[in-house]
Amino acid sequence: MKDYVKKIAFVFSGLFIITGNFVLYSIQNVNASTTPKKYGAWTLNCTLNEKKKLCFLSQQINNLEKDKEKEILAIYHIGYFNQEQEEQELKIIEIVPSNVQIPAGTIINSGDKRIAAGKYVNCTVNGCQALATITQNDLDIILSNNNYVELITADGKQAKISFIKDGLKEGIKALSR
Repeated sequence: MKDYVKKIAFVFSGLFIITGNFVLYSIQNVNASTTPKKYGAWTLNCTLNEKKKLCFLSQQINNLEKDKEKEILAIYHIGYFNQEQEEQELKIIEIVPSNVQIPAGTIINSGDKRIAAGKYVNCTVNGCQALATITQNDLDIILSNNNYVELITADGKQAKISFIKDGLKEGIKALSR
C-alpha cells in the first residue's frame, strides 16, 4: 500500500510542477507572420519578431505547358538587406530547380539590356539560389521593360523564364515602409 501512495504522490507532484510552470510562465510567440498582401503578380510576406520585421516580395513562375502546370520554374524574392545600417540594399533572390545547369551567373534581361548579374550562393540537389543586388537604375530599367532570366537547362538548351513586373512598383513602395 505504501508503494501505491508513493507512486500517486510522485505523479501528482510532477503534474503540480508542470502545471505551475504553465501558470507562472506565459508562452510567448517568438515568430509570427502577417497576412500576405497581393500587389499584381507579387505577394508581400512579412515575418515579425521582437527585434525586427523582415519583409519580402515573392513571385512564383510555373510551367505553362499542359500537364506540367504544377512544375515550378523559378521563385523570386525581393527584399531589403542590411536593415541595421542606414543604407539598405535592395536584393533579389532567384531560386531555380535542379534541372538547370548553373553557368557563371544568371542575368536578368530587360529588353536589350542586361542588368543585375546574379551570383549563385547556395546549390543543393533540389536547386540553386542566386543573389543579386538591384540598384535604383536597375529597378528603373526593370519597371520599364519586359523582363526574363536566361538559364541553361540540364539538357543544354537555353531557357528564358519570365519575370513579371506587374505590381512590382507598388510592392517595393510597401516594402520600403
